[in-house]
Amino acid sequence: MSEAQGTVPTVLHVSEVDGIPAVWADVPGPLTAGLLIRMGYADEALVHRGHSHMLEHLALFGLGRPGNHSNGHVDATSTLLHASGSPEEVGSFLEQVARQLVDPPPARLEDAKGVLRAEHSRRGPHPLSELAVWRWGMRDFGLETAEELGLAAMTADSVRAWSRRFVTRQNAALWLTGPPPAGLRLALPDGDRVPAPDPWRTTLPFLPAVIRLNSPVIAWHGLVPRDWNGPPLAMVVNNRLVDELRTSRAAAYSPQGGYQPLNGDVAALLAFSDAVDGKEAEVVDRVLGVVGELADPATMPREGEVATYRTEVLRALDAAGMSNRPPSAGWDLLHGRRLWTLDEQRDALDRISPESLRLAAAAAAGTALAQAPASLPLPNGWVQAPDSVSPRVFGTGFGHKGTDARLLVGREGVTFVNGPTLLTVRFTEVAALGAWDDGGRVLIGEDGIRLAVEPRLWWRGSKAVAAIAWRSSGPRRWALCPPLPGALQ
Repeated sequence: MSEAQGTVPTVLHVSEVDGIPAVWADVPGPLTAGLLIRMGYADEALVHRGHSHMLEHLALFGLGRPGNHSNGHVDATSTLLHASGSPEEVGSFLEQVARQLVDPPPARLEDAKGVLRAEHSRRGPHPLSELAVWRWGMRDFGLETAEELGLAAMTADSVRAWSRRFVTRQNAALWLTGPPPAGLRLALPDGDRVPAPDPWRTTLPFLPAVIRLNSPVIAWHGLVPRDWNGPPLAMVVNNRLVDELRTSRAAAYSPQGGYQPLNGDVAALLAFSDAVDGKEAEVVDRVLGVVGELADPATMPREGEVATYRTEVLRALDAAGMSNRPPSAGWDLLHGRRLWTLDEQRDALDRISPESLRLAAAAAAGTALAQAPASLPLPNGWVQAPDSVSPRVFGTGFGHKGTDARLLVGREGVTFVNGPTLLTVRFTEVAALGAWDDGGRVLIGEDGIRLAVEPRLWWRGSKAVAAIAWRSSGPRRWALCPPLPGALQ
């Protein structure tokens, strides 16, 4: 339980409801509550992508008009079902949504597939999606914007299997803006705690690195431990970029710094910006250099910058500020983080210093992956990430009908070669294999490399496709949407 000092009342309570950790605060107005499950898209494989999203939709079916007083959301590591209303209405919602998480309505499955496809088609391109795929590949946190390929072969049984794996008391948390409704029962079964994926894992052989894209967004992405230095460091990054790129140089419209928790222990530190025409090089220099600048003793964070952050946080540590904490506190509770008392938060704020932020910046800089326009030279100190992390395979060669490119199909995988570009997908590292109606194949590697083999574009292309089909049809069979493996059958 967190308590404020002096006359500020206790505003954050931690308890249990049916064996599920719960956190709540007394907030005026209608009761709002959210049931969280430690289940998200980062738990999926590419060929199963969409199971968490489907379970969220099925759990909400029949529980009111979507978006009015109830809704759901899936992120990398959690699924949230939430509602607002009277205690009786919210209690009824939570009990029904818990039942449908455990036993999703099978008759709704095919209709829900169409809804999910329509929802995906409306999403615009994510400005940092390529960066995430390069860092994590086509798995874990790299799946955020991946197409939900699992919808095609998804069945009621596969959705129930997904529920059995994740929907348990040990894998859930509850947050509320008032006391739990009297007699609330959430009939989740007991099960195993499923840890969130590890964000430190990367497909790249080295960091820091930069990728070259034809994208208007210039970005820097690093990882930091979830301690008290990450949020103020992100604020300093944001303020320096805005002051310099927007105010002083008029080189960008919306430079930003950001901080995004990934699991209970790790967060992403972000810096990104658009650029005014003709000033792209200036923006690249600042966005890619700002965190390194903060790690340098000569240009490290100033005491005034730390004091600004401390003042803003202290202003929020009152009854009103704390009363808005249940959603974030519930997310932390779900991910195994201890909730801090107000006294502990104030003590931690006092320990933040320019030197602690400098050390945090130096550590983050060592994990950096940046993206910059392919047309501009790399800033000093940056090395370009390799196009493919797998070495070429040796096998039968096939020439392209319109270019000098060559395709090599061997026992171990497929390599595309065109001048200095060399891309390889190994059969043991395939995230998905797609088949087109004309016999073509598309291989998607776990590192995110995508090779499309259209037989009409290659000399003896039908033989190339036949070799790929034969090699990929052995003991480890791949398709875009195969049955769920192992325990999920």
